[in-house]
Amino acid sequence: MSHPLPPSLTVIFDGYCGMCTRTIAWLRDHDKQNRLDPLPCQSLDGVRRFGISREQCEEAVWSVTDDGERASGGQAAMMILAVMWQTSWPVTVGKMPGIRQALDVGYRLVARNRRRFPGMTPWCESHPDTCLPSEGPSCASR
Repeated sequence: MSHPLPPSLTVIFDGYCGMCTRTIAWLRDHDKQNRLDPLPCQSLDGVRRFGISREQCEEAVWSVTDDGERASGGQAAMMILAVMWQTSWPVTVGKMPGIRQALDVGYRLVARNRRRFPGMTPWCESHPDTCLPSEGPSCASR
């Protein structure tokens, strides 16, 4: 990242995933300056305006800056921490050779097994008026 950290970030996540919802709840609890704006990919407002398909969103978390810079998976996680803490070191470290690859492998491993991790009532189940119906199996059955 060659420019200053953005003051806020949209975090696009799978709203039918209990682990994803738990992670968003943790981020909201620890985001003392309200820099993160969570948006389930099943939102009625949609995430198409960010150029991210629902399928892409259901595979990985995404972060999007106000100027349109996007990241997914492990790189999105590093951007989320950087913006939340207002320090660029997570992004810098996350792009280092070897670490980037380890983040990608680790993220894919967690994403594939997210149904095995503790979750909570998925966002779209607790906020049904804000989400489109599920188009397929939830992450719990993947």
